[in-house]
Amino acid sequence: MVTGSSQIKHIFWDWNGTLLDDARLCASIINGILAKYDLPDITYEEYRLSFDFPVRCYYERLGLSGQNVSFKQTSVEFIEAYRRRWKVCSLQSKAKVVLRSIQRLEIPQSIITAGKETLLNGFVEHHGLQDFFVRLVGVDDIYASGKVECAMQYARSLNIKSNEILLVGDTIHDHEVASALGAASLLYTRGHHPPERLEPLGVPVISCLSEVLEYI
Repeated sequence: MVTGSSQIKHIFWDWNGTLLDDARLCASIINGILAKYDLPDITYEEYRLSFDFPVRCYYERLGLSGQNVSFKQTSVEFIEAYRRRWKVCSLQSKAKVVLRSIQRLEIPQSIITAGKETLLNGFVEHHGLQDFFVRLVGVDDIYASGKVECAMQYARSLNIKSNEILLVGDTIHDHEVASALGAASLLYTRGHHPPERLEPLGVPVISCLSEVLEYI
């Protein structure tokens, strides 16, 4: 739980779905892949209710493994489509305003993502956000795994206690990452997971990024 403003000395932001509004794009890409293999499509609401980590298991539940489509093949197809289309995505409402406000408070901010770090650099630069962050931390492949390990390694490099970190994310997995760190988590309901999946976790949930300022 978030326990007070004096405690937070570093904010870890998730990228996809939290700062970047890309859940609809991801749902569209998934539907394109499902159609290619003659599988039924899903609605945006169904996407948010079903999307999960590890992504390998999520793809299996969609029926792709039953079509003899490998996890690697699906991952490559997804990332290729995402690379072609990601520029249609905007930042989440109030994202830049909140980042600037936190910067003025002189609280360091970093991004922790399950996405490939080399791609993240380009995404952040495209949206003109690079000056807000002291570090962009991602994984070194396209399989959306290893976020816990990356976050823990980075947190160990900081000269602060784990409970002085606030992780802002939009999925159950972000809460899992925060729990592994011993950090506070704050979950945003307009990303890849809806409120009904986040609220049972027993941590604060927000529907607007401006609410982050109330927890630091």
